[in-house]
Amino acid sequence: MMNLYFFISGILALVVGFAHSFLGEKFFLPRLRQKETIDDFGTERFVNRTLRGAWHLASIASWSSAVIMIIFAFRPLDDSIIIVARVMSNFYLFSGLLSVFMSHGRHLLWIIFFILSLLTWLGTY
Repeated sequence: MMNLYFFISGILALVVGFAHSFLGEKFFLPRLRQKETIDDFGTERFVNRTLRGAWHLASIASWSSAVIMIIFAFRPLDDSIIIVARVMSNFYLFSGLLSVFMSHGRHLLWIIFFILSLLTWLGTY
């Protein structure tokens, strides 16, 4: 039997990853696009390139957690799945807390993180 909580959490994490990557490229990251040279280490260009890479690593992390949740949705619940899912639930929770406090509630991704946390935690029962 499929674990609907894990499945919805996985799909939502996939959507978050795609939205994060797409919206970042459309609205946030264009400001960082500058021509760079080989000797840019330590310069603003280097920092911007590094920030852009880190931005997309967050999307990849979201997709990875989505795959894990979708796999868990189709496996019988055991102790190791419960432990990993609760760690992931706490990751989503703290990501939501960081998002709400750092953006003063203006960046609404915190709502999605809290939903992901709740769904993932509920999937462990």
